[in-house]
Amino acid sequence: LQNGSLPNSANANFNSANSFNANANRPMDAQIQRLEEIRKAANRSGKPIPNLNSRPAPEDSTITATLTDFARETRTWKKHPVLLKVEKVHDGGNGSIKVYLRSGKVIDLPGKAIGRLDQIQASAILQLAGVESSSAADARARSKKQP
Repeated sequence: LQNGSLPNSANANFNSANSFNANANRPMDAQIQRLEEIRKAANRSGKPIPNLNSRPAPEDSTITATLTDFARETRTWKKHPVLLKVEKVHDGGNGSIKVYLRSGKVIDLPGKAIGRLDQIQASAILQLAGVESSSAADARARSKKQP
């Protein structure tokens, strides 16, 4: 090599116009770009973007799970009058559980209080959290009104 130049065969295939291009046609980059376009289009439409990690659960709820330094399961109720969601964190130790009510109140429970979030009923969660469900409160109110 003289003067730091490339051999003639290399110069034929490389020049400043053909230098690295961030938008090169690589299959994975094209897929990522397309997914980003879909996400942006969904945001412009005002519709919520579905979580691809979400699955249906009993009582008109959904379960999602994420894994980072710890595992987090979240069950969210769509129409429950009292219960909004429950988050269970598995951190290698005992873990923790947070019960979120529609009123904005958050109740902490021990990590072992609930076995599987996808199988427990909302009424059992409320009982563990020490919260009276709306149906129990309605029944109690009805019994007070009757002579």
